[in-house]
Amino acid sequence: MIYARIGEKIYANGSLGPSLDMFASDIITFDSYFRNNAVRRTTFQPAVNANLGFEYRTEKSGAFYIGLSYHRPFSYIFAQATEYKRAGKQETVYNSLVGNYLTIDLRYFFHEDPNNKKKKS
Repeated sequence: MIYARIGEKIYANGSLGPSLDMFASDIITFDSYFRNNAVRRTTFQPAVNANLGFEYRTEKSGAFYIGLSYHRPFSYIFAQATEYKRAGKQETVYNSLVGNYLTIDLRYFFHEDPNNKKKKS
């Protein structure tokens, strides 16, 4: 993570790095009129994370942060088949779930008193 001071109390930060996602099992959901079966591609999936944000630091109240995060797997994470009944017919739809997401991050960091270290005499 890289911090850059852009004002008296305002810092910008950014980061970019690898990630390893874990998918413990396949997913099956069903009811009387549909059945959804999602099969994971692999148990472990490599991805990349990127963050960009701004932080306002105070001396006594802590720090306030607003930013964006982006997560991008290198390939699809699930292959999905959805079967449903419509007008007496059964239909199936196939697709791949990629797993990209973009978030807005709002954070608050509590104030921490500085450690007053005593010098040895």
